[in-house]
Amino acid sequence: MEKNLERLQKIEQLNAKYESLPKEWVNSTDTFMSGWGKSSHKTNRCTVPSYDYKETAIIKHYMESRSDQNRIMTSIHKPQSNNRRLVSDLVEWRVTAANYVLDSVATMNDGKDLLYIDGFDVLETARRMAKETEI
Repeated sequence: MEKNLERLQKIEQLNAKYESLPKEWVNSTDTFMSGWGKSSHKTNRCTVPSYDYKETAIIKHYMESRSDQNRIMTSIHKPQSNNRRLVSDLVEWRVTAANYVLDSVATMNDGKDLLYIDGFDVLETARRMAKETEI
């Protein structure tokens, strides 16, 4: 009986740990930062964690609006640095991307067009992400 209780507690701990992990990583090649500084002779890959599909849509939309980001894609695995690639974790872009979407909605006359990104209503998700204080 105690073994079963211990197993259940362990399963609950693993489930809680899994829920706190990113479900996807939004990745892009940063053309501005590649080739110099820490990424000398390397390609700089930006990675931003995403916890659900709406967050992924918001982050991708923000990256697509930037001229220095290309090859934007999502992955369930976080890319790793190697001798040809430097991976930069940009957790703070979660808040920046949310604010970008909210500012875009506020400045448009018919903001309804931007409430939907990739077919998802993302306004509430953007508001929640913008309030994140943990970076």
